Amino acid sequence: MSRFLFFIQGDGRGHMTQAIALKQILEEEGHTVCEFLAGKKANGSIPDYVKEKARCPVSSFESPGFVMDAQNKAIRLGRSVWESLFRVKEYRRSFEFIRQKMLEHQPDIIINFYEPLIGLFYFFNDPPIPLVSFAHQYIYNHPGFEFPVRGRIKDKIAIKFYTQLTSLRSKKQFALSFYPINDNVRRSIIGTPPLLQ
Repeated sequence: MSRFLFFIQGDGRGHMTQAIALKQILEEEGHTVCEFLAGKKANGSIPDYVKEKARCPVSSFESPGFVMDAQNKAIRLGRSVWESLFRVKEYRRSFEFIRQKMLEHQPDIIINFYEPLIGLFYFFNDPPIPLVSFAHQYIYNHPGFEFPVRGRIKDKIAIKFYTQLTSLRSKKQFALSFYPINDNVRRSIIGTPPLLQ
């Protein structure tokens, strides 16, 4: 049986809920999930329900995220980039935290739920542990996908860039979708129903 280590984008409650669902599926098959590691912005926190439902250690580390406008509807791209650059030292510490957790748990597979720092970690370090990514946003990487709303070009570019960042060096990208999509073998994108419906 395999040992898994989960990395989760901590600002998205949906990602955490999907991680809890996948953990239950894996454990029913006899596998082990060693720990939930949640990336969060400096002022973020992990909800209590995640700590209760995970039924495994839950830790967090500082990671980049988008800065939204006052109405929480649009991404402030310039501010997001600026804040991320300003906190590079903290992200280096997060890289060391990630490295230590991998050494501590010796997982067979890393599962990423849309956490950007794990994508960057794999890009710069290329560890031998296979990386697999889960999120509905991976449908954005599918060549057949078109955004349903016209306009907001900068937001679309930013979200596609961020999505690709989270999946750097992933062996597979599971695009969680309520409707069927064709797998794209060349880009390692696999359409799958949401883990929690």
